[in-house]
Amino acid sequence: MALLALIPLLPLVALAQQAQAPAHAASVPATAPVPINRDQLSYAVGFEVGSNLAGNKVDVDIKRVMQGLQDAYAKETPAVPVADMRAQLAGLQQRLRAQALANYKKVAANNLQQSEAFMATNKAKPGVITLPDGIEYRVLESGKGTQHPVGTSKVTLHFRASLPNGSEFASSYADGKPITFQVDKMIRGWQAILPRMVVGDRWQVFVPPQLAFGPVGQPPRVGPNMAVVFELKLLKIDNSGK
Repeated sequence: MALLALIPLLPLVALAQQAQAPAHAASVPATAPVPINRDQLSYAVGFEVGSNLAGNKVDVDIKRVMQGLQDAYAKETPAVPVADMRAQLAGLQQRLRAQALANYKKVAANNLQQSEAFMATNKAKPGVITLPDGIEYRVLESGKGTQHPVGTSKVTLHFRASLPNGSEFASSYADGKPITFQVDKMIRGWQAILPRMVVGDRWQVFVPPQLAFGPVGQPPRVGPNMAVVFELKLLKIDNSGK
């Protein structure tokens, strides 16, 4: 019982590590289930639990862990009172939550510092225009349209999204088709920049954290307080919903 209750608590510290997960994991086709091998499965369960304990620096006596596992699996009477086990697990959960929060705050503060440095350096580059709200952009191609979208407009565009280090994490080009959405339903950075564009414009837009995904980020692709770089090509404006 103790071990089974412990397992769900261990991933709590993954918050600060989520940005490292593959961005397109959800698009991987499902495969046929692997036939169960009792010996391999048994070892895999133990290895996974041990890895989580070690990774989260949980100080335990492995022999007692094994005893708890054996007793629970055999439905034996627990060697430690249930109330005491629950208290210990609650204490561990509290410690792991505190550790996760501390890790998150550290990552968020570091990301904010790096994002501010990136935006400060980028604004001095040739062709970069800085807006009062902190958004920076560079015109890559100028369109011939005259109409600008408003908040209630539905726009169709192609985009690429990347981190300040150049790592691309999303792209309509990769998906094979542009996206269509209402301007005021998107992140604040897009709400601010799109009304300045006309059909045919292709801009590179540098969005500070507070106008992108903020202190929460967009796990696992974007960490907390990260600036985001977008390439936007406006294809169509539909103002019929105004």
